[in-house]
Amino acid sequence: MPVTSTHPFDLPAYDDIQHLPTYGESLQDDDDFTYSKPSSTKARRLARFGTLSLNGPADEYTNSPSFLHRIRTELGQSLVAPPPTWGLPCAGDQCQFRLKHGHDYRLRALLWEPSHVQLGDVGFIDQRTGTFVKLLNAFESSHTAHDGAQSIPDMFGPSALHSLEGVERTQDSSKNVSSSWSAWRKSYKVCRGAKEAVVISEGDCFRYLNNTDRPQKWFHRFIDHILSAYGPTHGLRRKDIIFVLGCLEASRWAVCVGDKPQTVRVKVASASQRRSGQEWATLVDDKSSLPLPSTSYHISASATTPERQKAILLYGMHFVADKVLTSI
Repeated sequence: MPVTSTHPFDLPAYDDIQHLPTYGESLQDDDDFTYSKPSSTKARRLARFGTLSLNGPADEYTNSPSFLHRIRTELGQSLVAPPPTWGLPCAGDQCQFRLKHGHDYRLRALLWEPSHVQLGDVGFIDQRTGTFVKLLNAFESSHTAHDGAQSIPDMFGPSALHSLEGVERTQDSSKNVSSSWSAWRKSYKVCRGAKEAVVISEGDCFRYLNNTDRPQKWFHRFIDHILSAYGPTHGLRRKDIIFVLGCLEASRWAVCVGDKPQTVRVKVASASQRRSGQEWATLVDDKSSLPLPSTSYHISASATTPERQKAILLYGMHFVADKVLTSI
């Protein structure tokens, strides 16, 4: 039975445009820039994408192909800072790298230490290690005694579980590498610009919730409960808490960082050559053929038996103001 509440549900919507006001205003003078009204964008989004659409600027806020392209290329890649465990000379916000990968532009949060993540997880990224720390899952009731937050099914009824019918789309690595990479081979090149963190993966799967309306309402209602229960222990602010809407999982992955333009050659070991506990690929400087410094990359090790995939990129929502949700 759904829970009755006096909490208003006409709260600000979750949308990427909340995060892009300055950028959007800078394009107002473009001839092909069109800002669509919410009513028309909703109808168009449903007609084009059905119930599988994820809220975002690409399907909700403009009819302009060039504007979509600029959002995807310029804002689909966030800035990320390596954790101290990488041992780089700089640390924190002074050492930010532009995230570069060949997957969905909404995947903006990089897990420097990949981990197992479920859709509906609510947690934070530990800046010391770069891993995702789960606090609770919005679809599970086991946490309610501690933080006072009802689960989404308890709040909206069993039908809310339809939100959890996530879409799984297996990625083809040869088609999802960025345009500056050559075709997928046993050895290929990554042409990096300055201050970039490049994600390379194999055996990918992009999972995401097929509906975000109820997760948004749940997050608005219980963010204060969550912050009160977990904030003091972990030193969290409201904007640190993330609701996971989607994630890219990979069987094998590599993250490479650099602070200068460089071409990196990635040698991928064939399946027959891979040994348990050994890295599935090696990274060398294409010009000198010397291995990259150990502090500039992390590569997953191969396993003799198939292991559960780990999430390396996240798509989620968090608060940037008291009542404003945006993507992270």
